[in-house]
Amino acid sequence: MDVMWHLLTRTRRDLAPIAGTLLAGAFLGALAASPNLACTGSIGSGTAQGGGGSSGPGGQNPSSGAGGTSKATGGSGGPAASLDVAWVPLRRLNSAEYCNTVRDLLGTSQRPCNQFPQDSSLFGFDTVASVQSLSPLLADLYETAATSLINEVVALPATDARRSSIFVCEPATAANPKACALQILTGFAQRAWRRPVAAAELANHVALLDVAQAQAGTADDGVALGLRAILLSPHFLFRVENDPTPGAPGLHAVNDYELASRLSYALWSSMPDATLFAAAAAGTLHDPAQIATQVTRMLQDPKAHALTTDLVGQWLALRDLAAHEVNPLAYPMFDEALRTAMEGESNLFFDEFFRTKVPAISILTADFTYINARLAMHYGLPAPAGSDFVRVSLAGSTRSGMLLQGSILTVTSHPTRTSPVARGVWILGNLLCSQPPPPPANVPVLVEPPPGTPAPMTMRETLAAHRQMPQCASCHNTIDPIGLGFENFDGIGLYRTTDAGKPIDAAGVLPDGTAFSGPAELAAILSKPERGFEACIARQLLTYTVGRGFDDAGGNAWSAQIVAVAHKTDSSFGAMLNGILQSDLFTKRRGEGP
Repeated sequence: MDVMWHLLTRTRRDLAPIAGTLLAGAFLGALAASPNLACTGSIGSGTAQGGGGSSGPGGQNPSSGAGGTSKATGGSGGPAASLDVAWVPLRRLNSAEYCNTVRDLLGTSQRPCNQFPQDSSLFGFDTVASVQSLSPLLADLYETAATSLINEVVALPATDARRSSIFVCEPATAANPKACALQILTGFAQRAWRRPVAAAELANHVALLDVAQAQAGTADDGVALGLRAILLSPHFLFRVENDPTPGAPGLHAVNDYELASRLSYALWSSMPDATLFAAAAAGTLHDPAQIATQVTRMLQDPKAHALTTDLVGQWLALRDLAAHEVNPLAYPMFDEALRTAMEGESNLFFDEFFRTKVPAISILTADFTYINARLAMHYGLPAPAGSDFVRVSLAGSTRSGMLLQGSILTVTSHPTRTSPVARGVWILGNLLCSQPPPPPANVPVLVEPPPGTPAPMTMRETLAAHRQMPQCASCHNTIDPIGLGFENFDGIGLYRTTDAGKPIDAAGVLPDGTAFSGPAELAAILSKPERGFEACIARQLLTYTVGRGFDDAGGNAWSAQIVAVAHKTDSSFGAMLNGILQSDLFTKRRGEGP
């Protein structure tokens, strides 16, 4: 409950000049009205219990982090009775979720999350609850955001659809302004807090009309204060789940509104829509067939693009492309138009995989992609007409699958050159879920020529010399041979045949000794069932959607189960997501008792 009191004290101190103690009272009312909040976790201190920091995209951590598998309570929807469905600490809306939620709640184009501090991540994702701290700075920015968002709505004409959807009556002209205010605040709070709201929970919010009038304000000013208080409530900022038996260790279902929120934030990084709210009100969401219907519908919605930007963006480090440095002396042909084109290609590529019933592992070997004229020039492909992206066949080209997309080849490179080390680590951590350990301290750096000048040795020769150092050999003997298989593609993904004036040798070796030549052969090898790529995909989906780590034996069992469930249908991303979202792991929780 620490974060609740943190927000309460922030409100008392900072909003008292505006609304006296009544706005703080609204926060206190939120606590008093919800005595059974499932609030496990040290949110608010900036330090997480059960693990902290980031282990890198798709990385492993020696502990299971929050919600580990130390307690064995299983469930009928799990792979075995010995596997723990577990609990997850109270989850704060991360930055992307906050902006998406206010977009869908208010119809705004404001993006206050662009000013928020960067969210912490663990196991490669910022959806992991145990590291979602709330700092005083973030509390200040929440206040600023709430003020700006509500002021925008209040300033709209009364006939504007965005305003009238919230102001279902006009307090200034109503015979009973407080009754009108309660009607407005109730409708707004039910959507913002993502559940039914009792009138008693909003008593202090309605009383803000008196505060506004005492300060020579209007009834509209009082309602605006109430709306701001709703956006500053823990019930908006956090995904609160009211556990009827918080001390009981037994497995029990979350309620339908909580499940609606779990589904919407898993697939859309946003609040439930009217269809999900209606299903929750009808009490039908726990029916597996209903979940399957909702998942199918939601994956076709444009809001499912969040799976590409938030899930794939973190898993495959594609979020890093926007800020990735490319040295103009080394790569004078790189420009912002090319960066944008690379991003667009990957976005459209993965969007298609989430929408369609194609095996998820086909992202490695797909014979199509999306290009515009700028990217076509970079890839040496025929340019499509116009400026839009076009889906094209890659048959007969040097490219296939995601491994040879410019975005991935660029973010796994250094500003002035390729990085077989970064590419090898990326393959091990993100595709095989076998993150290598961090390098030891004081490792000598590679000696490099100035940007734009010829290198005296090929990258293969340079790394061979580097591996002669005893402190480097143990890890680099595993990492380098994987990344060297990508050397036909330079630091911005441009195909080449020479390095340092010599023909490129694209031979690579996996840690088990399996040899390959070039990324296409590697993709074919990793697509084989025994390589574990599907299980690694399942682990990424589990971590992202459930909000805890799955890097231990129990997590491996869950990953295997999700793959097995997906194989019963089409092995697509949708099938894997359905397997997760219908399981006890997602639809149930246990209390926090011993």
